[in-house]
Amino acid sequence: MTLLDYTWEFIINFLESLFVIFFMDNKMTLKLYKSCAFTYSLKISFVVISALQTSIFNYYQISYQINFLFVFLLLFLYSLLFYNATITSKLFFSTIYLSIILASDTIASNLFCTFFHLSMNDLLAGESLRIPATIIYIGSISIFVFISHFIKWDVFVMSPIEAISYIIISISGFYSISWLASVSIKSYSKFHDIVFSNELTNISSFYTILFLILLGYIYKLNSTKEKNKKLNEEKHQLLLEEAEYKNLMKLTKSLRILKHDLRHHLSTIQLLAQKNNFAELNEYIQNYIGSFDESHQIISTGNAAIDGVLSTNITEALNKGIAVDYTLSVPHSFSLDPILTSSLLGNLWTNAITACENLKKSFPEGNTYINFYMRPVENMFLISIENSYDGNIRKNKKGQYLSLKRKDSIGIGLKRIHEIVENNDGIIDIDDDNHKFYVHIMFPLEDPTYENCNTRR
Repeated sequence: MTLLDYTWEFIINFLESLFVIFFMDNKMTLKLYKSCAFTYSLKISFVVISALQTSIFNYYQISYQINFLFVFLLLFLYSLLFYNATITSKLFFSTIYLSIILASDTIASNLFCTFFHLSMNDLLAGESLRIPATIIYIGSISIFVFISHFIKWDVFVMSPIEAISYIIISISGFYSISWLASVSIKSYSKFHDIVFSNELTNISSFYTILFLILLGYIYKLNSTKEKNKKLNEEKHQLLLEEAEYKNLMKLTKSLRILKHDLRHHLSTIQLLAQKNNFAELNEYIQNYIGSFDESHQIISTGNAAIDGVLSTNITEALNKGIAVDYTLSVPHSFSLDPILTSSLLGNLWTNAITACENLKKSFPEGNTYINFYMRPVENMFLISIENSYDGNIRKNKKGQYLSLKRKDSIGIGLKRIHEIVENNDGIIDIDDDNHKFYVHIMFPLEDPTYENCNTRR
């Protein structure tokens, strides 16, 4: 090989490694070191090192199997160093890019061996057809990377056993394919039978296609499993919301009946008082008081969904020994769908009550409280809740609050709250400080005029 051949090999290896940046930047969030320019300089340095490694392996004629394994490890290391994503995503996209390399190598090899009846040896480094073969190879990689930008990749999570199994399958497949490729090359040198050598190349290509189909099938199974899991969670959440809304409507109806009957009770009380029948009057009042839970908070804002949710949850919080402070001024123009209103407030209060309960379990003498406000602020409607918690909290690298029950997942309640706010042009701010948890939500209003004001301090 001449100096020109070595230079050409390095250029091809460099382009092969460079396309990794274009491929993965579109799939995962970039991890910044100091600045964007500094990060990309580190990435280019990594690409140069990777190209040198491949060139050195080719110079010393290291076997295809070991070469492919090193490429796989370098791809995975690259994803670990420069991207914020789950280990599953990094492993998966490293595998996909190595599959692109294999597919491109298969295309370039078959084009010359099958259609032009040439030997694989003619495509090796330093041979006459090396340059056109590698141009087709790099061109195929660029086309696959370009196409990958238009594919919506579903993010899924593997269990440790699934991840280990996936790694074993991937490495075994890549090793077998590279071994078949090396056998195809060696067969011509040993037997000088171009037909037999090309048949081995076809078998290697067929095995490559089957292996890529297998990887695609594994991806499809996992993404479908993840979708079904999310759909079941959403279905469960919707069923809970529907059941809660129905219960709240029943409660609102019973409160309206209670209000309606109050007039008749007052008439009876007035009659007994006029007759000076104080003993019977006292007994009647005592029976009336005992006919309902005196600790039940009756909220009346004019909005049935708000009244139902708050009446139920405020009473529950008080019965559990949680101090509650609220101010409610609900405008006429607050037009959020009743079911969505029930879901939004229900999730806010459920999270707050649960946090206070966890605080009591961890610190029995701890001060548990919930402060809740609903009121117009200029042309916006503010919903604000503040509660105490035990300090146990989890966030991801983006600052999003994670579930304490489900690893690396946003809680279903908070996720639903975000969806409702975002889908109805609202603004949400979540923060925590010194064992205090805050959620502030604002919705746009056309008319800030309010109906009834309810306050408890």
